[in-house]
Order: sequence, then C-alpha cells, then structure tokens
Amino acid sequence: MKKIWFFLCISCFYSVFQINAQTINQKFKIGNLTFVLSSDAQKNIQNRVNLLKEDKKKYDAQLQQATLYMPLLAEVFEQNQLPDDFKFLALLGNQNTYNLSFWHNLDDKAKNLGLKINSGIDERENPVAFARVVAKHLKEQGATNKNWFVPLVHLISPDLGRNWLNSTGLLGLASNLEIALPNVAPTEFWQFLAYKEAFDADLDKFDGELALIIEKNRNTSLSKIAKNDGIPIQKLKQYNTWIKDEIIPNDKDYDVILPVYAKSVRDENDLFGMENDNRAYKASLDDNNLHEVKPQENFTSIARKYNISVDNLLKINELNLKSNITPGQELVIPTKNIPTKSIRNTKNARTKTKKSNFHTVAKGESFFAIARKYKISVTEIKQWNNLNNNNLSIGQELKVSDESGNNETATNETKTKDVYITPAQASQTLVITRNTPIVVINNRRVMIKQVPFSMNLLGIKVTLSSQLRKNIEKDVEILMRNPTAFLNKVRRVDLYINLIDQQLKESGLPYDFRYLPIQESTLIGDAVSKSNAVGYWQFKEPAAKEMGLVINNNIDERMHILTSTDAAGKYLKRHQNYFQNWVYTLLSYNMGFGGGRRYVANLNGSYKNQTTMNLDENIHWYIRKFIAHKIVFENELNAETPVRFLKPYLSQKKNIAEVAKETGTRASEFPQYNLWLRRGTIPNDKSYSVIVPYKK
Repeated sequence: MKKIWFFLCISCFYSVFQINAQTINQKFKIGNLTFVLSSDAQKNIQNRVNLLKEDKKKYDAQLQQATLYMPLLAEVFEQNQLPDDFKFLALLGNQNTYNLSFWHNLDDKAKNLGLKINSGIDERENPVAFARVVAKHLKEQGATNKNWFVPLVHLISPDLGRNWLNSTGLLGLASNLEIALPNVAPTEFWQFLAYKEAFDADLDKFDGELALIIEKNRNTSLSKIAKNDGIPIQKLKQYNTWIKDEIIPNDKDYDVILPVYAKSVRDENDLFGMENDNRAYKASLDDNNLHEVKPQENFTSIARKYNISVDNLLKINELNLKSNITPGQELVIPTKNIPTKSIRNTKNARTKTKKSNFHTVAKGESFFAIARKYKISVTEIKQWNNLNNNNLSIGQELKVSDESGNNETATNETKTKDVYITPAQASQTLVITRNTPIVVINNRRVMIKQVPFSMNLLGIKVTLSSQLRKNIEKDVEILMRNPTAFLNKVRRVDLYINLIDQQLKESGLPYDFRYLPIQESTLIGDAVSKSNAVGYWQFKEPAAKEMGLVINNNIDERMHILTSTDAAGKYLKRHQNYFQNWVYTLLSYNMGFGGGRRYVANLNGSYKNQTTMNLDENIHWYIRKFIAHKIVFENELNAETPVRFLKPYLSQKKNIAEVAKETGTRASEFPQYNLWLRRGTIPNDKSYSVIVPYKK
C-alpha cells in the first residue's frame, strides 16, 4: 500500500510539473524571420525560462512591471517598422533583481546613441526614450521588419556578435525567411529569446488596474502636468525619475510617462441608463404596435397572443369576422386604453408615408426633373434605388426618400396634425413610434427624431451606413417612445446641463460629451448600477478614487455634479493622449483603457487624428447608443426655462441650514441637488462647491 501511495504522489507531482512547465517550440517567429531550434538550443532557452520563473514572487513582480511598460516599448518599435518583440531587449540584465532595470545592458552606449545625461535629466532612466534611440540606431544600421537579425546581434553583443555571425555563416543568411539557429550563440541573444518566451505568454494574463501612456512635453514642469491631468505629483515622479529637478527642458519634445486607470470606470455591460430606459418602456407590445400576419394565423390566435378581445382587434382595424387576412398583412394591435382615433392616425400615417416615399416615372421625365420635384439630388435617387446608369422606364417606381423618412420634402408630405393630449393620457395610454403623429403635451411637441446619413460626432465628421442607421433608429425609438417619461428626463437634464457644459469647456473636451452622463445615469445623482457604479458618471469606487474623488462616511463625490464631471474629463483627456481619436476615447470610458487599446489594435487601418470616419453596423454598441442619445437630446435641451437653475457656491464646515441662509434659499431644496453630502454638513478639509438652487 505504501508503494502505491508513493507511486501516486510521484505521478501527481510529475503531472503538476508537466502542466506548469513551459514548452519551447522548435520554431518561433520574430518579424519576418522564423528561427528553427535544435534540441540543444531548445534546452538552452528552456533552462533560462525556468530560471526566470523559479522564484514566483520575483517573477510576478517583474511581470507586473513588464505589463505596464511593454505596450509603450512595443509601440515605439512598431512606429519604426521594426518587430514589436524588440521590447524584450529592454529586460536584459534583470535576472537577479525584483525590480526591472530597463536597458541595463546598453547603459554604456547611452550617450553615443543620443540620450541626454546632465544634472537636470538622465534619459537612461526613461525606457521609452531609450527605446526610441535603439530603434533609430537599428534603422541606421539597415534593420527592417524583414531583416533585423544582423544589426540586432551587433548592438547587443558587439564583441562576440560579428565573429559569431561570420563563423556560423549567418551573416549572409540573415534575410532568409527561416534560420537554423546553432547551439552556440552570444549569451545576450539567448537571454533575449528567453525573456520573449517567458513574458510573451503571460503579459496578457496580468490584469492590473494601471497602465502607462506617453505624453510629449517641453518647457513645463511635472507639477503643472500633474495639475492639468489630475495625477498626484508623487505618482508622476515615480514613473519619471529621469527628470531630476521637475523641470522639462525646452530643447525638444520629451516623452513623459503618465499613469492611467486601465480598467473600466464600471462594468462594461452594466449600463444604468440603458437599464432604466428598458424598465420604463417594458409596457410596449413591440416596436410599432403592429403585427405582421403569419401563415395559418387568424383573428382568434392573434387576439389571444396579445391578450386582447377579438372585438377590439376588429374594431381598431375596421374589419369584421368575414374579412380575409393574408400573410404579410399588418394589423394594428391596441395597447390597453389607447384611444382608437390615435391608433388610426398611426396606421394612416404609416400608409401615407409608404406612398409618399415613391414616385412613378411618367413619360418624358428624367432623373434631373424628378430630383428637382422632390428637392433631392440625382445621386440620392440612384443610391436609394441601387441604380448605376441613367436609364428610366415609364411606370418605374423610384424611392424618393430614405427608408426612415429622412428627406425633408417627403416628411413634410406625410405630416399630420399635431395631437394634443394631457400628461395623464400620455403616461397611461400612448406609446410613441416612428409613425405616430406629433404629440403635444403642455405645449411641448414630441416626435421621434430622424437619423441622418452623416453628422458631426465629437469633432469628427462620421458617415453612417444604412444598417447602422436602422439600428440607431431603434435606439432612438426606445429612448422616446414614452413621451411623459422622456419629457421628465429632458427637464431633469435641463437642470444640470449648463453646469456640465461649463465644466467640459474648462476641461477642453468636445461639446458632445455632455450626452455621456445622460447615457450613463440619465442624470440621476444617486443612480447605482448592478455592479455598484454610482452617480452621474457611474464611477466604481476604485476608479473614482484613482481620479481623485473623495469617498468616505461624510461625502461621496461621485454624486457631485461638478467634481464627478471634472474627474470624467480628466479620465477622458488622459486616454485621448493615447487614442488621438475622441470616438475611441469615448469607447474607452466603457471598456477601460486596456479594453479600448485591445479594441483599436484589431482595427484595420489608421484611426489616430482622423477628421472623417465611416461607421457601420459593426461599431461597438456603446458608440451606437451614444449617437442615439446625441440625436435625441441635441435639439431638446434648453428648449424651455427650468423652474429652477443651479449654480455652485464655495463653502466649508457649514451645514445646509447655514448655507441656505447665506444664499437666501430654502434648506429643504438642498438635499436633492447635493446628494454627495451624506451627513448634511460640509467638511472642513477644503472649500467645496455646494450646488445651490435658485428660482427663476
């Protein structure tokens, strides 16, 4: 029995060792070159990898640092059309240390490579600046993505490299697609391959909360950068030890390394605003309150499906039991208590719209004549009808409006009279759809917005594909279909929008970001998502604290409209330093910096500094939802004067009653606008902006 247990223990140990051991493949690729390893070469690299990993605590510490810096170094080499695997060269010489010392093996070459070293700065301590001069040197020596081997060996092993290349015959074979790597090579080269093998497999597994980005600066100080970007000065110094006296010289642009919060501010798939909209509009039966008759359906089966009576179904559709219905026919489905007249108007408007969207070609008509009649372009007619020539035939039907009725003339032709209803009727009976007549509630007109072909989005002109427009139309309809809830939301947003606009302007962010907190929280200050993201901008606690928001027993600044907007602005501005495209910076608010970086890495083509973009249905849902919110709210805000307006009032160590007395306002109105004050008393550690409501 003891022998059996001993055998089982040895087997288990061997199995665990096998599972944890990293196998070195016979072939591996760097750039355009494939190395074929002999068995001895595989063992050599394997032993070095095992040595790197034998102290798990040390390896994890190194891996954590490598995860932060490797993307920066990879980007430098990619920009220079060199293999991004060169980033692992920076790790040579770190075998016996817990903290990585980048480019340690090339310190003696620093000045010759062009790095600046004096009493004020020492660029040897800036891994990004070092990577730039290494890339520049390799390119000057003829290195390319296809032929980098010889210049690299000369750089990392100048004493042995040339003799080794000559003796092995590799000097003349460096441009081959495959290289048989001999058993003997310079130690630095083996170590480079070992770091690549060890770290490459593990970098993506480490999920830290911080990442690093590069910001070009000259003639400024770390203190000023820290203030502008909302980064604690000590943290900024931690990643920029190469600056000795905090002052960045004016002779060139220097690479300043900034830390960013890598994770999403809240769970990527948990959007409070979207959930709130869905809850508010569950009552609708379907998108249009219309049912398309399926084969073998009859009045009884359709009525049973929607839990209505056959009599009501027939009455609404002006039919009787002897009427025939056919597959594909549309029937209006009465939502409980909706007035028959309103539903008939909906159905008539739909029919009228279909007719007005088409033109029947008459004798002698040309594309130009038809375009002039409907005040559209010939190009639009051809695009909407998939035509690529100038041929027309008498009786041919041409679409003269896009499918959503976006053409102004066609829309005007289908206009019906405004329908005036009371708020009570709207909240209990009416569901607005794309074909509903314009509803007027308390002199405020509500109708579904049209989705344009192109628009300005965050300072970029974007063109929307046909399918994307259809998808956005559904989002727009969901946001607006309950008119009372929609108008209540507009009025709530109107209270805060001027404060948001002012804060975004001071932060230097595009105007369109005003719609982001509407999407995130519908401007409900104490909104809490399922993942415990809180406030107007839906920050989870770790991200909020990283951005400088105070959360304790007394206050929670996630629920402060000004400080949370300022934090969101700093978060977005830091990410923009990397993405250089506000659309993808927007996406990073949902996915986090790490998720956003992975997303753009999979894009085809350039995305940075774009002034125009073509978006299709494959764009991330978060961007699509944002476009829908912009379309819905763009012309609705500030349309009427709020009963109250809000403005900040600096104060500290006072309670609500005292501030109310000082400002001549009611203390009872303070709490709903200052939910961030958990105990009703303003702390004494600094001056806080209290939001004060004033009547117009």
